[in-house]
Amino acid sequence: MRKLSFLFSVLCLLSSCGRSEVLPKDSWTPVAHSALEELIKTAPADSYAVFDFDNTTIINDISMTLMAYTVDNMRFVFSASEAFEVFTSYIPDTDIVLEGVGRSASELARELADDYAHLQLLKYEGTSVELLRNTPEWKRLKSNLFTLNEGLENTFDYGVWCQWQPSLFKGMTYDELASLTKESVRYWLDEGSMVVPKETLDLFAALRKHSIEVYICSASLEVIVEAMACDPEFGLNFSEDHVFGIRLADTQWVGGAFDPTYTPTFLEGKVACIERFMRPAHNGAAPILVSGDSGGDVAMLSTYSDALRLVYDCNRTGSIAEFISSGQPRCVVQPRTQYSK
Repeated sequence: MRKLSFLFSVLCLLSSCGRSEVLPKDSWTPVAHSALEELIKTAPADSYAVFDFDNTTIINDISMTLMAYTVDNMRFVFSASEAFEVFTSYIPDTDIVLEGVGRSASELARELADDYAHLQLLKYEGTSVELLRNTPEWKRLKSNLFTLNEGLENTFDYGVWCQWQPSLFKGMTYDELASLTKESVRYWLDEGSMVVPKETLDLFAALRKHSIEVYICSASLEVIVEAMACDPEFGLNFSEDHVFGIRLADTQWVGGAFDPTYTPTFLEGKVACIERFMRPAHNGAAPILVSGDSGGDVAMLSTYSDALRLVYDCNRTGSIAEFISSGQPRCVVQPRTQYSK
């Protein structure tokens, strides 16, 4: 009996070894884990997957955290005389009352410019950032900046915000902005409010191990996404030719108009990016996996209905909530609150 019991244990052990996982279970839901494992195991040759970046690849938003880090440390470099122009850049109507704010962009920008000039003078005179943060001007500057940001998102087409936000870094080269972005990422990772989930790293590793190429398509400025995604320090291990984001016409200095030769990568622009750059690199094939978390990803998620659609549920309203609740085939939902560090 003991010999039979021992043999049975060995057979069970060998059987379990044969069922080794392609993807660690981590905090994936059973449905998401099963679907991803099956996809990876059965993927045809020359397959690829496309991921959004903010709150999909990472937890938090690289643009918003960069803006917060920059104002917290007063790292803007544009002059006081340029401030009003910067704060109103690419806003089509600066005098209408912004939705959810109750003030106009020009009104907020005038206060921002006045406070910015005062703070820049104090900084020039040698006042430390720590002391600047205790001034009413700095507190009002930060509050008004994020109020303006919210008002633009609520009031105008998404493309307005995508041009306005990079304008805040006027006067920086792309290398300087990349360096500042890495400082910001380190700070927020250490602080714990930005996370690269273990699920992300394990999924990317499993896809790549099975020769499935992984791309990022983001509505954030391409240079700041590359600063995190392509630096080995942060563990995402992308090459620059696999990262797509907003591109501007000026390739030396940050700010200014969109690159006219390139469709901005938000909303339907994500689909245009996949069709122009990724499909031709994969013999015309569509992606086998697309992933996103917001209304900005719905066009991509809807267009590639034959792909597995991995949606991170951040408890948002609007079009992404409608997409999640519509019971789409080949769609799996992973709560953004479920992750491993």
